[in-house]
Amino acid sequence: MHGAYLVWARPDLLRRDCAECRRFVIDERTGRPQTDSHGEPVRLGEKQTRRCEGCAKWDAEARQPWPGFSERNARALLVCRACIEMGCLPRAGGAGDQEPASMTTLLELKVMKAEIDAGAAEARMRKLMAERRSTRG
Repeated sequence: MHGAYLVWARPDLLRRDCAECRRFVIDERTGRPQTDSHGEPVRLGEKQTRRCEGCAKWDAEARQPWPGFSERNARALLVCRACIEMGCLPRAGGAGDQEPASMTTLLELKVMKAEIDAGAAEARMRKLMAERRSTRG
């Protein structure tokens, strides 16, 4: 779900280089380092640090920035996105012919997409990540 959220709601973060974010002041509008009057990137001060854990790209389970989709997950998201857009199910037949895990994922993604479109997805994503952290101990 984390990856789908980033693809739909924060594609700007997927293009952002984490190493660059740790070294320079980032213009949140463009996602690029701010530049000084000479066109050079503005470095973070010694006492300024980025809190990666506060970034939407941070994967709390893995305790690192989200590395991107595996090939399998990228295909699954593509199928789910097509199903949502075309209003169809992943397999031929009715709801009873579908894999339960696929249906759960499809429904969660459909809800997430609707929330992103309505501007409410960020709060839901924070809640999901907090729930995951609390169940892992």
